[in-house]
Amino acid sequence: MSYRRIPPPTRTLARISNRGERGRVGVHALTATTPGRPLPLITQENEFFWTSGADGTLRFQECQACDALIHPPAPVCRYCRSRDIGIRAVSGKATLAGFTLNQRFSLPGMPAPYVVAQVAISEDPRIRLTTTLVECDPEQLELGQRVEVVFEHLDDVWLPLFRPIPDAPPAALPDDEIAPERFGEHVRPMLTQRNSRTRSRSPASACRRSVAG
Repeated sequence: MSYRRIPPPTRTLARISNRGERGRVGVHALTATTPGRPLPLITQENEFFWTSGADGTLRFQECQACDALIHPPAPVCRYCRSRDIGIRAVSGKATLAGFTLNQRFSLPGMPAPYVVAQVAISEDPRIRLTTTLVECDPEQLELGQRVEVVFEHLDDVWLPLFRPIPDAPPAALPDDEIAPERFGEHVRPMLTQRNSRTRSRSPASACRRSVAG
């Protein structure tokens, strides 16, 4: 797998909404005088996602066999195991599924306070993005609120942020694939030095257990 890491130098920022592109409504140029927020590691598999905002459009992988959206990008559909994967442009609309207001801790390019949120994508609510909410009053946020994508341009990356849609009626909260009270059933126990030694001493017994089911 080839990849490239983007350094965080002083940079020019541009916010591009899904309503427009360069030179049109929805583009706001900002100039940063200090290093910005950490940027994602770009790979061949995810480059389309992080550069999708160049034309103001949010895109995800889509399984051509079962029509499911896939995120993070993967070579195989997590639902039907098909390898027939394409790219789909979506509306950029989503439902606010969870959020928290960070009032204490700042990051480079992200001074507190700011809102960290999880949004469910309208075309497939199973797809959840952890993002930042902008252009909002945290006191007015509610679960189920409708939001839309707005991109922040840093170097050659377009970060998908979200903002509330004015006067949009709230939506029903999406169902969780895994109920919160059952998360523990899907978390592997931490590998400790003790159980690591136990596993390394008894590979034969592990094989017997696997064969026996």
